[in-house]
Order: sequence, then C-alpha cells, then structure tokens
Amino acid sequence: IERKNVFIVVLGEDAAKEGFILLDKLRKAGIQAEMDYSGKSVKAQMRRADALESRFVVIIGEDELKKGVVGLKDLASGEQKETRIENLVLELNSVRKNGMSIV
Repeated sequence: IERKNVFIVVLGEDAAKEGFILLDKLRKAGIQAEMDYSGKSVKAQMRRADALESRFVVIIGEDELKKGVVGLKDLASGEQKETRIENLVLELNSVRKNGMSIV
C-alpha cells in the first residue's frame, strides 16, 4: 500500500463534491492525497486513512461546508483544528516543509 500524506473524509453528497475539488487541488500542489469514492461510513474512511498510513485527515461535512472550513487532523499527534478551505494547501505545505504540528 502506497503511503498518502492526506486522506479526505467526507460526510454527505455535497461534502463529497467539495472533497473531489480539494483532492484535485492537493494533488496539483504536489501533496499526495486520497479519498473514498464509494460513500463508505466515516469509520470505514478513517480505517482506510490508517491503512494508507496517512499523516493528516481532512474532514468535510455539512457543518464545515456552511462555515467554509475543513477539519484538519494530524494523525501522528492526534491534534485537530479547523482551517479555511482556501488555506488548506498553504497550511499543509507549511507543515510538510517545517515538520511542525498543525496547531
């Protein structure tokens, strides 16, 4: 299994649409990313992220979409925070380059 830096977890149809857009943006920015394409449960998506040894999980649900944010969880430290959707690529690149925590 190829390791992915970021796994996108989506909750709902609208979130899945945003997830595909983010997946494309992350990949174009050189960030290895993956997401579930089959509408599995959040628990199943988190297991997949773990199986891929993802460092980060980006969580997108209806509440996040309404606020224009995503949840960003660092699986190495367990830390989680919200970040603006438009800032996600910049923030992940910063963490990758500096090796720092997300908080």
